[in-house]
Amino acid sequence: MRGLNQQGQSRLSRLLARARRIGRRVPLVIPDVAGELHDVAPSGPGRTAFFPRFSTIDEYDAWAEAHAALLDSRANFEKALIPRSDYFAIGGYCAVCHRDSAFTVDFLYSAANQEGVRVPNWRERLVCRRCKLPNRQRAMIDFMESQLEFGRSTTIYVTEQTTPFFRALKNRYPNTIGSELLGDGTLPGQSNKLGLRNEDLTQLSLREGSVDAICTADVLEHVPEYGRAICECFRCLKPGGWLMISVPFLLESAQTLVRARLDVRGSIEHLLAPEYHGDPLNAQGVLCYYHFGWDLLERLSGAGFLGSSLYFYWSCRRGYLGGLQFLISARKPRSAT
Repeated sequence: MRGLNQQGQSRLSRLLARARRIGRRVPLVIPDVAGELHDVAPSGPGRTAFFPRFSTIDEYDAWAEAHAALLDSRANFEKALIPRSDYFAIGGYCAVCHRDSAFTVDFLYSAANQEGVRVPNWRERLVCRRCKLPNRQRAMIDFMESQLEFGRSTTIYVTEQTTPFFRALKNRYPNTIGSELLGDGTLPGQSNKLGLRNEDLTQLSLREGSVDAICTADVLEHVPEYGRAICECFRCLKPGGWLMISVPFLLESAQTLVRARLDVRGSIEHLLAPEYHGDPLNAQGVLCYYHFGWDLLERLSGAGFLGSSLYFYWSCRRGYLGGLQFLISARKPRSAT
């Protein structure tokens, strides 16, 4: 425990004891306190971990160029965290659990860097051992609480219902509505025998102006007519309501990459090798139609949203690793103009 102050030693002891109680023989990595120097803002309990926001590729490019040294230091810091084992955990603070925790990491969906070293898929496989939420979903909830200041009465529609993410939202915001695209004959807005609600994001059964916020996490890329889905979200939000999105996004591209599309007969036409993502209701996965570019923000503005932006975050303490991580948010105007 050399190099840690009394508070750090106490936190390390708690994490080690917790790991032993769970009974998993997992290497527990306690990041050096210097890791916080790579944050551009404090990220302890009760503090935000969200940093710059950008609305155009030019804004982003200028920031990335000015902060090249910072981004390199983060990348080197993350690389130094990776042990030789196939499974490990990183000590930190979970903004969803509101307490110290351990974030487990494996190499599922991993890739090799330029030196041929395996790099974890930090976005998906950096998971809190308590709430079971990965990096991107914990950050989404953190964003709601620290930036948008949602209250218990906030009505949120989220485009999933069978996941820990939905359960975490429902626990915080009891008026949360979740759904899946069932494809089992259940009518829109109705629930099947398992209690799962059926909704199509391009033609929601929700009333106009009925929800305070809509959260769609890694879903929009699977919707061939995603422009209709954006318009539906706008219709269903109350004036001043928030839309939050996470999707595969090409930071260096002004244009969206179309991987597949529907032809005039409704058949799938593959423009690139088919790419399938995990689906809790389908073992074969779900087809990815798009890797979005910055023109997605233009589509949001065209639908009537204001302030469409990418919000970037990175925090060693909160387990938001993986280089430039971000989510997209926009707001419906408070009144018609």
